[in-house]
Amino acid sequence: AAWYVRNLAAPISYDDLTAKDLPYSGAKWLVSGEEGAALYEISVNGGALEVRDTLGAGDPVHSIALPEELSTSRALGGNGQTGYVATDSRIAAVDLQTEEVKTLVEADWLLDAVMVSYDVIYYAGEAGGKAAIDRLYIPDGKVDTLYKDIPVYPASEFRLIAPETTLGKIGWTMMNPEIMEILTKEFNNPDSVY
Repeated sequence: AAWYVRNLAAPISYDDLTAKDLPYSGAKWLVSGEEGAALYEISVNGGALEVRDTLGAGDPVHSIALPEELSTSRALGGNGQTGYVATDSRIAAVDLQTEEVKTLVEADWLLDAVMVSYDVIYYAGEAGGKAAIDRLYIPDGKVDTLYKDIPVYPASEFRLIAPETTLGKIGWTMMNPEIMEILTKEFNNPDSVY
């Protein structure tokens, strides 16, 4: 298939990941051919992982029915051979040719995950009211805990802010929907001091 990448570039080494300040490559892939270039990404729609040409419109160029436990997942990215998805308790890799699914991470509660390159996924998991932010080095399955014991409040929305380079710091935001509702009402009140 035109979208499939037969020969992937060698992944960044774990030593370079932790010692050199290198830019992350992103989670889409570019294929150049006789008919021009195309930039592909994955998405999840109706329980299927889809490969889409971001420059084209219309139907996906490839679709894989996900197993029931991943049917409500969200797409993290891909590299032309593998697509990565996340649910509220797992991160999985889906082989785009064989359709084999491999669980990479399981958590009590997965708050957020972000893929920054073909080699690295950052994710935040929560247990017992505390969150931890981890970095998964995909080639070896190595997990580094970057932050832990972050208090997580009930009903809060936790989002990761991905770094742009290997030595960049991961960030996060936490927003309580109840507080946002109160603030929205206050901002919309013409008599408010805000």
